[in-house]
Amino acid sequence: MTITKTDFTHNVNGSSSYKVYVCKDRETAMMIHTLMMTAKTNTPDNYWHVGTNDGKGHDCRVPSFFHESNYWFTCVEHNNGDWNQKPTYELFLVS
Repeated sequence: MTITKTDFTHNVNGSSSYKVYVCKDRETAMMIHTLMMTAKTNTPDNYWHVGTNDGKGHDCRVPSFFHESNYWFTCVEHNNGDWNQKPTYELFLVS
Protein backbone atom coordinates (compact mmCIF):
# COMPACT_ATOMS: atom_id res chain seq x y z
CA MET A 1 0.00 0.00 0.00
CA THR A 2 1.27 3.46 -0.93
CA ILE A 3 -0.06 6.60 0.79
CA THR A 4 0.67 9.89 -0.95
CA LYS A 5 -0.04 13.22 0.71
CA THR A 6 -1.30 15.91 -1.66
CA ASP A 7 -1.05 19.70 -1.41
CA PHE A 8 -4.81 20.04 -1.97
CA THR A 9 -6.62 22.29 0.51
CA HIS A 10 -10.32 22.27 1.20
CA ASN A 11 -12.46 24.30 3.61
CA VAL A 12 -14.94 22.13 5.50
CA ASN A 13 -15.84 24.12 8.61
CA GLY A 14 -14.22 26.52 11.00
CA SER A 15 -13.44 24.23 13.92
CA SER A 16 -12.38 20.68 13.08
CA SER A 17 -9.32 19.44 11.25
CA TYR A 18 -9.51 16.62 8.71
CA LYS A 19 -7.41 13.85 7.22
CA VAL A 20 -9.11 12.34 4.18
CA TYR A 21 -7.85 9.13 2.59
CA VAL A 22 -9.05 8.40 -0.96
CA CYS A 23 -8.93 4.66 -1.66
CA LYS A 24 -9.58 2.60 -4.77
CA ASP A 25 -11.68 -0.04 -2.99
CA ARG A 26 -13.53 -0.87 0.22
CA GLU A 27 -10.85 -3.25 1.49
CA THR A 28 -8.15 -0.57 1.35
CA ALA A 29 -10.44 2.00 2.97
CA MET A 30 -11.19 -0.44 5.80
CA MET A 31 -7.46 -1.07 6.34
CA ILE A 32 -6.92 2.69 6.68
CA HIS A 33 -9.97 2.85 8.97
CA THR A 34 -8.42 0.19 11.24
CA LEU A 35 -5.08 2.03 11.28
CA MET A 36 -6.78 5.31 12.20
CA MET A 37 -8.84 3.65 14.95
CA THR A 38 -5.56 2.34 16.38
CA ALA A 39 -4.14 5.87 16.27
CA LYS A 40 -7.30 7.09 18.03
CA THR A 41 -6.75 4.75 20.97
CA ASN A 42 -3.19 6.04 21.27
CA THR A 43 -4.40 9.67 21.57
CA PRO A 44 -7.23 9.39 24.14
CA ASP A 45 -7.12 13.02 25.26
CA ASN A 46 -7.80 14.38 21.77
CA TYR A 47 -11.03 14.61 19.79
CA TRP A 48 -10.76 11.99 17.02
CA HIS A 49 -13.60 10.57 14.90
CA VAL A 50 -13.07 8.06 12.07
CA GLY A 51 -15.63 7.31 9.35
CA THR A 52 -15.52 5.37 6.07
CA ASN A 53 -17.94 5.60 3.13
CA ASP A 54 -18.14 5.12 -0.62
CA GLY A 55 -18.15 7.85 -3.26
CA LYS A 56 -21.81 7.52 -4.15
CA GLY A 57 -22.83 10.46 -1.98
CA HIS A 58 -21.76 14.05 -1.52
CA ASP A 59 -19.57 14.17 1.58
CA CYS A 60 -18.54 17.76 2.34
CA ARG A 61 -15.19 16.52 3.70
CA VAL A 62 -14.29 15.09 0.28
CA PRO A 63 -13.50 17.34 -2.72
CA SER A 64 -16.46 17.52 -5.10
CA PHE A 65 -14.56 16.01 -8.03
CA PHE A 66 -14.64 12.69 -6.11
CA HIS A 67 -18.43 12.80 -5.59
CA GLU A 68 -20.40 10.11 -7.40
CA SER A 69 -17.21 8.12 -7.96
CA ASN A 70 -16.14 4.53 -7.47
CA TYR A 71 -13.63 5.52 -4.78
CA TRP A 72 -13.91 4.92 -1.05
CA PHE A 73 -13.02 7.43 1.65
CA THR A 74 -11.81 7.19 5.20
CA CYS A 75 -12.13 10.54 6.97
CA VAL A 76 -10.61 11.48 10.29
CA GLU A 77 -12.07 14.51 12.03
CA HIS A 78 -9.86 15.75 14.84
CA ASN A 79 -8.78 18.82 16.80
CA ASN A 80 -4.97 18.64 16.49
CA GLY A 81 -4.95 17.94 20.22
CA ASP A 82 -6.18 21.44 21.01
CA TRP A 83 -9.35 23.29 19.94
CA ASN A 84 -7.40 26.56 19.98
CA GLN A 85 -5.17 25.49 17.08
CA LYS A 86 -6.02 26.52 13.54
CA PRO A 87 -7.90 23.77 11.63
CA THR A 88 -5.96 21.83 9.00
CA TYR A 89 -6.98 19.74 6.00
CA GLU A 90 -4.90 16.88 4.60
CA LEU A 91 -5.82 14.82 1.54
CA PHE A 92 -4.09 11.48 0.93
CA LEU A 93 -4.29 9.19 -2.11
CA VAL A 94 -3.96 5.50 -1.26
CA SER A 95 -3.00 2.87 -3.82
